Amino acid sequence: MRKSYTLRVAGFLAMSVNKYLPGDLMTAMQYPHPDDDESLRNAAQATGKYFRRNLGTVVSLAKNIGAVTVLFTQPLNPDWETVTTPFYRGSVAAHKRNNQIIRDIGKEAGVVVIDLYDGMRARELFVDAVHPNLRGEQQQARLVYPEISALVAALTRR
Repeated sequence: MRKSYTLRVAGFLAMSVNKYLPGDLMTAMQYPHPDDDESLRNAAQATGKYFRRNLGTVVSLAKNIGAVTVLFTQPLNPDWETVTTPFYRGSVAAHKRNNQIIRDIGKEAGVVVIDLYDGMRARELFVDAVHPNLRGEQQQARLVYPEISALVAALTRR
């Protein structure tokens, strides 16, 4: 896609027709994944340290200004958890690690965590590794609505 404007336009149009908004994905799709050795090195070094620190900071700042804070784990198509190439193994491991960090930060900070990862464990809910299709969006709504409704109700009683 880096070398062909026609392919980029065709890809954009195909995504648009299917009601996807590619945004920055168009840029990311133009470059190849790192090779297996680099993927393995990167995965071995990834600890989630900075993700944890940044998320903790954002939650703390939000709470300090009185914002009602809600965290969401990120869903993952279970089919991708069986892909064996190093790049995808590393990506899936990072995804799971970050979801655990989200749960931990939520518990430590006493904020609601809506677990989309555990609540969306069917491949039929996804168009790819992480993006939900219409059924996936409906499932997300079923998971989010009760939690958000309870928070809104509590706020209106204040």
